[in-house]
Amino acid sequence: MPRPARAPSCLALAAIFAVGCAHARAADTTTTVAHLASEVRGSDVVATRRTPSDQGDSVDVEVRGDQAHEAPRAWLYRVSDREGAHVSYLLGTLHVGVAFPRALPSPLDRAMLDARVVVMEIDLREAQRYLSTPSLFRRRARVRVDAALPRESWTRLTTELAFVASPEQIAEVPPGMLAVYLRQVRMAEVESADDGWSRVPGTASPTHLDRWIYDWAMQWSVPFVALETPEQTVAALAGVERRDPIEALRAMIDDPERARAEARRLRDAYLSLDEARITEVLAAMSEEERHATFAVRNRAWMERLLPELARGDAFVAVGLAHLVGEDSLVSMLRAQGWLVERVEGDGAMAPRPASEGWSWSRALRRADRD
Repeated sequence: MPRPARAPSCLALAAIFAVGCAHARAADTTTTVAHLASEVRGSDVVATRRTPSDQGDSVDVEVRGDQAHEAPRAWLYRVSDREGAHVSYLLGTLHVGVAFPRALPSPLDRAMLDARVVVMEIDLREAQRYLSTPSLFRRRARVRVDAALPRESWTRLTTELAFVASPEQIAEVPPGMLAVYLRQVRMAEVESADDGWSRVPGTASPTHLDRWIYDWAMQWSVPFVALETPEQTVAALAGVERRDPIEALRAMIDDPERARAEARRLRDAYLSLDEARITEVLAAMSEEERHATFAVRNRAWMERLLPELARGDAFVAVGLAHLVGEDSLVSMLRAQGWLVERVEGDGAMAPRPASEGWSWSRALRRADRD
């Protein structure tokens, strides 16, 4: 009898990158109005949005351009040596749920467009190795999802993913990987509801911020440096006690409203540009998990990060949680004498000529313009 067909790559590969970037679980914090500074210009009121409050009704929010000019418009940090001769930028990303133009609006996108090198957590050309490395998804005996799930949950799962894969294909995917994929599906549901676009049921979020940055670097042949390999990612996270994958999968299937609420809290916290709200989200993780996911990996990354910062003109994009708190990359760099400052307003950057918005094309390097 031939072996059953394996699940298509849209299920497997969509989940791989999230392993290397370790999504934090959202805390049970109330929903507040998202920061709108990244969407306004000038000195007059230019933005009004009806935003759901934590009581379920809606409120009108206005943001003035003069407020936006002073406030941070992105999770962007300027890094320089003591003499200010070598300048680079750090961008904190939300791996899934926010598109590049919103995460790094013009003219702040020049931090990437002018970069000598792009530095990220992993090289996506190596992502397939997560499937061949003894990974987080394979720490327990392999089970078929259709046999492990209650019949009602299995039916809900196959119905939801009917546009993506057949029941036989779904059954072959490790339950932990399916849980990660469904987390991205819940984020897509939040995005489509909040931003007003239609989506195909069962499909994951299309707004992979890291993927956008990576693809730009590859398209324009910008030198690329990965801070860790898939094997190093797995080794760093291997000792963390994790929820049973079947239990995690059932929660995504049987309680989608809670999963959507967690996705919305995470996305709203990122869009707020408020470090206190990000800290609240991270508080939902155990100390052990935070230490292994962020502190241990941050220290290991410094070996590859420091030489690029020393040369200057580096654009570093990592999950925002790696830039917040006592054991963050920001704290570690400051402890070694680097000047690390949150970029406020437009950060003395100017829009690219003949472009009011974001463009895939690459700007001239500084050496070429001078």
